[in-house]
Amino acid sequence: GMDGKYRALADDEVSILLSTDGDYIPPKQQRYMYWLRRNKILTALEVILIIGLPFVWSYVFTLPTCGMFFRCGCTWIWAGGVKHCNIFNPTGPHCPWCAAPPSTGWIPQWGSAVVVVVSLIIFTYFVPKRWRFAVTPFLGLAVWFVFMFIAAISWKFAYDYPYFLWNGPPPTSPATTPTPLTHMTEL
Repeated sequence: GMDGKYRALADDEVSILLSTDGDYIPPKQQRYMYWLRRNKILTALEVILIIGLPFVWSYVFTLPTCGMFFRCGCTWIWAGGVKHCNIFNPTGPHCPWCAAPPSTGWIPQWGSAVVVVVSLIIFTYFVPKRWRFAVTPFLGLAVWFVFMFIAAISWKFAYDYPYFLWNGPPPTSPATTPTPLTHMTEL
């Protein structure tokens, strides 16, 4: 049966679906219910992957992406993270993501993960189950990179930051004794 609410009657060539109350369910609704069961219900593994991986991805890849976009010196967490970011230089320019106030500083890292999770949930609603594992990772990566690029362009212009991608000097190390910006100590 289908989730204990319906029972099927089969008669040689005719198969009809009746509710447990004995009410007839039209074929179109039967087809939709079958399609919904096969394509819409997420497995526990899919839920874990759709919700968990974007947050892990953002945690690991936001800083190197920041360094790539803004040429600020940010790198992998295990290679120093923000240790060499230009926010520690006594004079500017300072990386707009790293120098952002707490009210907006969370957007590149955690906002991108939320956008990916929402897009993947919407995506799984429209894509048949058999294609999900092949297509979903690529869609998640594409959404993440597009979001990050749009966020980076927005921050670049909002903060009038002079460097972007290949435009500007290569990242340099900060002074020997890093001096963080005043508002960075509020974090």
